[in-house]
Amino acid sequence: MPSRRPFIDVETGTLDRTQILAEAVPLARLVLYVGLAALVPFALAFFFGGSVVGMLLTAVGQFVLAVGAGIVLIYVVVRGIDIAGVPRRDDAGERPDGPSDRHHFDGDEEETERAEREGGETDGDPDGPER
Repeated sequence: MPSRRPFIDVETGTLDRTQILAEAVPLARLVLYVGLAALVPFALAFFFGGSVVGMLLTAVGQFVLAVGAGIVLIYVVVRGIDIAGVPRRDDAGERPDGPSDRHHFDGDEEETERAEREGGETDGDPDGPER
């Protein structure tokens, strides 16, 4: 892990306002875009009033807000990982323990999968796997 602490000025030990602003502005833009995208169905729902169309547009607006909140959370987590300096698995193009075959199994599960593909017994149980 890096010894540098995020958002702290190393020389003075105070908050690094430029780094805070550099991280806050893109986050604020993302929140603004999500809010504007949700404003459209809510504004239309306001004009349609309490009709069925208005209720559907309200539900669409709430869905947009929920998905947008998820996107913002994912963005915050990814930026936090980037700032902390933790390497990602996709940076190297393969998993740390070797290339992936699109499955994340431990040794026993890999053996079971291999036996199932070859048509043999999976774990000595003649009745087959318990899935």
